[in-house]
Amino acid sequence: MDEALKMYRKNELGFNEACRKYKIPKPTFRRHLKGLNVNTKFGRPKYLTDEAENEFVQYLLAMEANFFSYSVTALRQLAYQFAEKHKLPHPGFNKAQKMAGKHWYYNFKKEYPLLFSRTLMAISPRNKKLCMGRVRDFYNKYEKILNEHNLGADRIYNIDSTTLSHADNELISKNRSLSVTCICAMNPVGEFIPPMLIYERNTVDDSLKKEAPANTAFGCSKNGCITPELFLQWLEHFIKYTNLEESKNIQMLLLLDGHNEYSKSLAAMQLAREYGIFLLSFPLHTTQCLQPLRRTFFKSLEDTYKEAANFWLSSNHGKDIEQTNYAEILGYAFPRCVHMELGLKNFEITGLWPFNPNLVTEEYFIKS
Repeated sequence: MDEALKMYRKNELGFNEACRKYKIPKPTFRRHLKGLNVNTKFGRPKYLTDEAENEFVQYLLAMEANFFSYSVTALRQLAYQFAEKHKLPHPGFNKAQKMAGKHWYYNFKKEYPLLFSRTLMAISPRNKKLCMGRVRDFYNKYEKILNEHNLGADRIYNIDSTTLSHADNELISKNRSLSVTCICAMNPVGEFIPPMLIYERNTVDDSLKKEAPANTAFGCSKNGCITPELFLQWLEHFIKYTNLEESKNIQMLLLLDGHNEYSKSLAAMQLAREYGIFLLSFPLHTTQCLQPLRRTFFKSLEDTYKEAANFWLSSNHGKDIEQTNYAEILGYAFPRCVHMELGLKNFEITGLWPFNPNLVTEEYFIKS
């Protein structure tokens, strides 16, 4: 049955020909095409074909090897994306939320207990030895990638997002609950990708872009946070400003926090592969010591943004900071934070460039 469905969906066989070749009654084949036969008499519900499920498992194993971890929600969202990719009927999946159902999740967990425990394992930050072991594993993987693909400092970028807010300024704005998400990326040479701003709204118009840093990208979401779709948009932005072309060879290493939901986009992963971008995640509970942007850059950007917001309020008596002013404030703060020395320093103190895996020790986790 699976082979017949596969051939039919690839348009290699017609309906009647598939039924005749594989000796399947037409009503039975039609029910399977419509997804009405997801439950078998024995075993778990079959929402994914064997081919799709095998690809799904291999994908999870590959991502886990690069230190990505998956929450229950992320795993269910990925299963939905795989069903969509293979154009499989999935009546047991939630189309509104774009994720597999809980019934599928519990059965998948039962079928692949070892994979599940490895991929979704949450390491307690109090387990210092285990955290330090993951740090060593990360350094080994990182060094191997650099050597195998001959990547220099200009071919390594760290990407992450932070929330910029003016809520605790001395001159308090009425819109103190409003904030904006800013995505940044830098490399050890001190080069920065133009930022991306994500607003808490449904659409982005030109009024939100005034006086923003040059070549800033813009997006929006319901809660003002990055989403898988926005991460894909940022990745396209990144490819544009690094002048990458499609390649089967690894030509860029992108370091990120792979435990955020936005990094679970199949479309983004596919785009990265097409352009030779290797995505490597920082292990759980290690981003504060390993991630360059988290060491000093974001603190500098957040403080400078608040100072700029405070200056704006003092210069515009009686006015309040609105969303239309966020880009202008960032336009003042961002250029004052991005400079070569800061990029060099943040990569150096994490031991990522120049490569020094001995900089982060177990004492860091004891103090944290």
